[in-house]
Parts: sequence; C-alpha cells; structure tokens
Amino acid sequence: MSACVTSLCNKIDVHTTIEQAARSCVEIVCEMEILTGRNPNTIAGACLYLIAKQWHEPLDLKEVATAAGLAETTIKETYKRINPYRLEIIPKWYVLETIEHKKKTKNH
Repeated sequence: MSACVTSLCNKIDVHTTIEQAARSCVEIVCEMEILTGRNPNTIAGACLYLIAKQWHEPLDLKEVATAAGLAETTIKETYKRINPYRLEIIPKWYVLETIEHKKKTKNH
C-alpha cells in the first residue's frame, strides 16, 4: 500500500515529510480497517490529500485524483470518510512537524 503513496508523490512532487506522513497515515487507516475493501490508490490519494491539507501544501484535489487515476469525487468522498478520524490517523510526529513548519512560514 505504501508503494501507492510513493507512486502518487513521485507524480505530484510533494515534500518528503508529506510523503512519509501519508505512508504512515495509510498504514494506520489499514490497521483500523476504516476503508476495508477500497482501492489502494483511493486510500493513498485520500490520505495524501488529508496530510497535505494539514501541512497547507498547495495540493489540489484534481492533482491528486489525476495522479491516482481516479475521479475527484472518489478522493473527496474518501477524504470525507477518513477526516473524522484525523486525530487518530495523522502521525503525532507529523503534527509536531506541521506546527514547526507553520512557525517558520509565519516568521518569513
């Protein structure tokens, strides 16, 4: 499943931190069985979109959907399904990185 995230990130060219967090997010989503039976690209795309939004990365839905070979609505609906679990599925280390990133961005 993490290979799907890597493939998407290579197509979109996202920050390494975002890729690592998206891979962790996918693993947690699978462990929690939130999206059981869903296409791996759908899960990877939704997790990447969730993580990028947290970082405030300029990554739009269409870009993720195109890279994943899916419809925008597929990613959007899956994102809506995992978003309520964001406190559980976003890696804690990533939350701390995001806070630091926002501080640095604010000061420049």
